Amino acid sequence: MLNKQPLCLCYYAKHYRLWLTGSNFQKEIQDKVKEDLKGEDGLKKSIYIVLFSSVLLLVGCNPKTMEEVFDHEMKNNKDVDEYKLVEKVEEDNVIIFTSHKEDDDYNKDQPKLALFVKSGDEWLWKKTNVCQLDKWNGNLDGEPYIWCGTITEPRHENVIVGDTEAEMIEMNDGIKRVWYHMSKNRNEEIKVILTDGTEEWLKEVIK
Repeated sequence: MLNKQPLCLCYYAKHYRLWLTGSNFQKEIQDKVKEDLKGEDGLKKSIYIVLFSSVLLLVGCNPKTMEEVFDHEMKNNKDVDEYKLVEKVEEDNVIIFTSHKEDDDYNKDQPKLALFVKSGDEWLWKKTNVCQLDKWNGNLDGEPYIWCGTITEPRHENVIVGDTEAEMIEMNDGIKRVWYHMSKNRNEEIKVILTDGTEEWLKEVIK
């Protein structure tokens, strides 16, 4: 007997939502719902259905994965008209993406980095950094500090942050390559290694 009530509620919730949203206009279903919701018992059923449907909707809409949290935040960001997920780096909990307003041609293809952390069963968007073209940028708002940029020169082979080679992500245009590194040092040195083996400073620390 205890198992019947949830099944009954699921049945009513399903058809009640279909009826309300107009996705199913079959007359027999509408008549069945109307008949079952008559009288005092029907009022109780209505309350159960509304509550149960609300729970289903909340559970169904709750983002579960890193990508779902990313999509949810982007779709609800009033400063973003278009966005694109370029790459997900699971081992670093990082997503490389682009986003811009409709009339913002300057930032249309500007790569950005989003860092996520997991708290219990939920993913949280912790911080963001803009990976500027042929420059370096740092998000120093708490550890880990994020260093990133975007190289466009074919002669630039890789990037070294401190003593560590930065992660490199190729963009879809075949030109831009996003590099990033997360560290505990607020004042890293950053240099580019060229294809001929020489080096160029992007950020030099004067000692």
